[in-house]
Amino acid sequence: MIFLKKTVMYFILIVTLIVFSTATINGEERIASEEEGLILALLEPHMMEAMHHYYGRMRQFDLADVTILEIEKRDCSFCYDVTVELAVNHSNENKGGVDQMTFAINKGKVVPTHYEHKKGISPS
Repeated sequence: MIFLKKTVMYFILIVTLIVFSTATINGEERIASEEEGLILALLEPHMMEAMHHYYGRMRQFDLADVTILEIEKRDCSFCYDVTVELAVNHSNENKGGVDQMTFAINKGKVVPTHYEHKKGISPS
């Protein structure tokens, strides 16, 4: 239980630091790559679970092919919506597509709120 509390506290701290440590590139705010990698590493098990729920089986993806599209602060303390886009392999031939998912983060609890197959090979 203590480990879980520490993990939640670290996650909240990391998300807070990331929100306040953006850089501007070509007029757009962009998250620094180290912080983005950290967020993706923390979200990876939730992405895998959401993907399994959406497709009914596991699909392959590489964290290097995942992009954070948006981090939106919500009205409560330590509440965020994080939207990611990832390349998904749908077969052993490396054919796949692009999926987008959004997670609601509320004080360390992560809940998938949206999953959409954007383009590429049909997920069936």
